[in-house]
Amino acid sequence: MFPKTKRTKLKGTAVKELNNTIHKRDNNQCVICKKHVDPGEKWHHVFFGNGRKNDVEDEGVTLCYECHKDTHDTADVTKENTRKCVEYLRSVYGDLEKYRGR
Repeated sequence: MFPKTKRTKLKGTAVKELNNTIHKRDNNQCVICKKHVDPGEKWHHVFFGNGRKNDVEDEGVTLCYECHKDTHDTADVTKENTRKCVEYLRSVYGDLEKYRGR
């Protein structure tokens, strides 16, 4: 079981700055299909449970519209795309505790 932690919820300029940081880290490319993604497109929260999304850099990735939609709407794709997103985050940040079991 994962320990409960306080959720990080950003607003306004802070959300825009985080979005820019995530896009810059991901070279404005979808981490799944490598298509270019406009910097204004919102990032994907890789981890969320019970509606609790953390607005933090190491839990978000850049996805194109199609991959983002498929990740949310198609059950078999969701699992595979989440695995790819976690693999990507591990390649950037290492094997953080929060990525284990995912």
